[in-house]
Amino acid sequence: MQNPSRGEVGEGARYGILREGETPLSYSGTWYFGHIICEMSPRSRYEQLTYHHDLLRFHTDLVERAKGAARGFRDIFSEYFRLAAYPELLGDLDPGEISLAAELGKNGRPEHDVIWQVINYRMFRQVRAIARGTARMEGIEAWVGLFNRFMRCGVARVRTDPPCLRIYCAETEPFAPYFCDHVASRLAGDKPCSPLFEDLRQVMDKLRRVSLRRAAFDQASLDQLLQWVGRYGETVRQEGKG
Repeated sequence: MQNPSRGEVGEGARYGILREGETPLSYSGTWYFGHIICEMSPRSRYEQLTYHHDLLRFHTDLVERAKGAARGFRDIFSEYFRLAAYPELLGDLDPGEISLAAELGKNGRPEHDVIWQVINYRMFRQVRAIARGTARMEGIEAWVGLFNRFMRCGVARVRTDPPCLRIYCAETEPFAPYFCDHVASRLAGDKPCSPLFEDLRQVMDKLRRVSLRRAAFDQASLDQLLQWVGRYGETVRQEGKG
């Protein structure tokens, strides 16, 4: 499946692409990272990266990408989602979400659609929290967690080469070791997606050490992480076109 891409000057960081002449690294505050992995089959796999220092822009792009990925994934495996059971997910909702689920159920919505609407509700609730200035990364993690569990439950009955769609999101400090480990796992595979990934060996250990010993990244390490995430994002984008 092809990884969609867009070209917007000054928005490279949003799409995991750093263009020559751009300066998105000048902001040294909190950065937010999102990584989407979709595996339809052993031969159909793609990744998407998004990152930004503005929480609303990050959240908006992550939601857009998550919905796009989920649309194709749910369409292809629609019969599995329809037959799946979601008692653990429905039993882990807050009072407002329980009321929403009950109302949707009374109107005849199937269970898998009810869960999807609750995920959308959590996405929207986070936008309101950002507007009020009360948002934290935990709000995004709340809908991402339900999203991941929903996708996992929906295709749980696929026995041969089980597909997956999952999202990882985090701020800089936890994302750095995750990113290094992910790239290392790709390098360990039979077919690394690009020789460019070999260059990452030079920085992965340093990023790991920095993330373990510091409460916050220094500017040089943050810049390095952003540069390599950008190069990785561009590489997997090109891989998706192939």
